[in-house]
Amino acid sequence: MIIYTLYIFLLKTLFCIINIFSESYLISILVLPLIKLPLCFQIKIKEMRHITVIGGGTMGNGIAQVMATFGYEVTLCDISADALEKAIKTISGSLDRMIKKEIISETDKSTILARLSTNTDLPSALKNADLAIEAATENEAVKINIFKTMDQHAPDNCILATNTSSISITKIAGNTSRPDKVIGMHFMNPVPVMTLVEIIRGYSTSDEVCNVITELSKKSIKYHWK
Repeated sequence: MIIYTLYIFLLKTLFCIINIFSESYLISILVLPLIKLPLCFQIKIKEMRHITVIGGGTMGNGIAQVMATFGYEVTLCDISADALEKAIKTISGSLDRMIKKEIISETDKSTILARLSTNTDLPSALKNADLAIEAATENEAVKINIFKTMDQHAPDNCILATNTSSISITKIAGNTSRPDKVIGMHFMNPVPVMTLVEIIRGYSTSDEVCNVITELSKKSIKYHWK
């Protein structure tokens, strides 16, 4: 564990140097193989309990609803308090439609909403995250900046996922010190209805992370509304 902690510290220092002296994607990608450690040095990913969803728009609030329905404690984060208020209203309205269809009860709705919290401060929202799912606007620079913050403030074991449909996972991962824990989770719209999640691994995404996210996606799909 001490060796692994030291390794992570050195790797983060290396990435800081890269970010200071070069914006080159090529230089970042050259150091990605360094993260592929022997199995004995890997920290086992603990059972997930808390998920942070970044972005309160259509995709973000849909992902938050599904994960809260699945039983996770979910923090929905957005820089806009108004966007978060609108997101919770959207989720509440979606659940109301499920009640009318007799898919869930009023008690179910209350339980789901109780699992949801909101936050406008990303570092704070990431504090207890086991999985962070970025669902911000489809803008490469925006996503990379968010991932740098995610990498800096999320716990070391936290998996960093993105809902991107077009940006390279490897490129996003190259801006973090944990490319083995970066993965794509492309949900389809509307999230609470569509029973499909596209899993995209990057160059250095570990098999363990890929398996965890695949199983999570398979199980959460069971809670999608038909």
